[in-house]
Order: sequence, then C-alpha cells, then structure tokens
Amino acid sequence: MGNQRLDAACARALQVGDPSYRTIKGILAAGTERDGITEPAAPTVAAFLRGPGAFGVDTA
Repeated sequence: MGNQRLDAACARALQVGDPSYRTIKGILAAGTERDGITEPAAPTVAAFLRGPGAFGVDTA
C-alpha cells in the first residue's frame, strides 16, 4: 500500500470526524480514499494549426 493512499485515507477519516484505525482500514478496503477529492484539471495547451506556408517554408 502506498503512502499516498494511506495519507488520503487518513485525511478522509478526519473529514468525517472518525480517525480511528477501523475507519481508515475500511476506507482503504473500499477504495474510497479519493472520493470527494477533486484532482486539479490538466492545463490546456493551445495548438498552432497552420501549414508550412504560414512560416515561409516552401514544401514544393
């Protein structure tokens, strides 16, 4: 089990007000340590969709 999962389960148990071993074990067993936690959205990257002619490149 990874430290990140355990940390997330502990944080979840603290959120619900019951940081006991039994609660943390149950959260890990159910796989709900990430429920309610939103991951940051991936940054959007603009695409420059132009042909080589827009950059003065001759493709002929």
